[in-house]
Amino acid sequence: MKLKIITFLTLLLYGFSSCSDDKDHIGPDNPDEPFKKTVLLYMVAENNLSSAGYSNITNMLKGATSSNLKDNHVLVYFDPADDDPMFLQMRLNNHSEIVLDTIQRFDDQNSASIEVMNRIINLMAAYESDSYDLILWGHATNWLPTDYASKFRVQSSEQRNQVVEATNSPGLELYAYGDDSGRFLEIAELAEAIPDNLFDMILFDACYMGSVEVAYELRNKAKNFIAAASEIISYGFPYNRVMDYLLGSGSDRDYQMICQEYYDYYNSMSGQYQSATISWTRLDRMVVLASVVKEMIEHNIDIAENVDLLKIQNFSRYIPTFSNSIPVMFDLDQYIESIVATSEYEVFQSILKEVIPFERHTDMFINYRINRHCGLTIYPYYSYNYILNGDYENLEWYKAVYK
Repeated sequence: MKLKIITFLTLLLYGFSSCSDDKDHIGPDNPDEPFKKTVLLYMVAENNLSSAGYSNITNMLKGATSSNLKDNHVLVYFDPADDDPMFLQMRLNNHSEIVLDTIQRFDDQNSASIEVMNRIINLMAAYESDSYDLILWGHATNWLPTDYASKFRVQSSEQRNQVVEATNSPGLELYAYGDDSGRFLEIAELAEAIPDNLFDMILFDACYMGSVEVAYELRNKAKNFIAAASEIISYGFPYNRVMDYLLGSGSDRDYQMICQEYYDYYNSMSGQYQSATISWTRLDRMVVLASVVKEMIEHNIDIAENVDLLKIQNFSRYIPTFSNSIPVMFDLDQYIESIVATSEYEVFQSILKEVIPFERHTDMFINYRINRHCGLTIYPYYSYNYILNGDYENLEWYKAVYK
């Protein structure tokens, strides 16, 4: 079945292309009026997710209708493992038929680079549109640098309350964002590649990107942010079910339903596939959140340095306990609750509800139970004293909260 899907889509990618050999061509022309919405799906798939990329584009086509594509379109930058990168457009033609055009083909290039991502976003912006959304698809591991495994060494004689041995290894495959044949974008590079204030929404179809660190780094890049605190099962988003909302007006309901459909899709499965976390965050509220967290941590530094992390939800199936590895992604809400007084926590919760209006999660994620999930994770900076903290100190979230 997977082979049939890949073959079908390959025919589509080539069948609708009249300009696939013209590497400088950009088209088709804009309609007489600007599009109402342009969605750019940026797929770094020159890795083991390549076949899933074909399937996801096929599912987008299944969810596309003459109604949701009316005055809207979807642009797809797709860099698979078995072909050169291509720039596609999903739209209605003059006969109200759904077509997938190959707009441009590229020689092999590093899609996990600032230059290429910025170039593709500029190609997108050449299509005049009332609004733009960005979907970042592929491998990812939060804010963590790709060399983070080597940085779990205590950086001074000060041990703080180290809850694990410094010689333990993290247990994660590290991708930062992207993985184009072993090449990656660090989180600061990703932020540099995305222009400020261009997108209404950024959605990550990639693991672990639902964190305060990532959201704050991208706070000026979009108004809304949809991501998972945990991994994302390789099927990715059920694009056939969310196209109406991806191509909607950008209402609160659209963002809620993107999350709800994602949750419903995985929650209806059985066994280990019944695994999902997802949330919608308002990026324009992140500065307020950082200010509140800064104040609360400053008032409770002694507790923050000695918090019992074993009691706080973490979101990696590779690290269900501290016995053999180092957890780095903890539920933000439960973390703050564990270090502040009840009255402070009530204030925090009221702010958090404004920042994260909607979240969903299954009871389990593959091999660990999800007891708490607010929608965003946090790295427990005051609990650890590793070389890795030096990388953390370069993040915009650190500068806003701890500096």
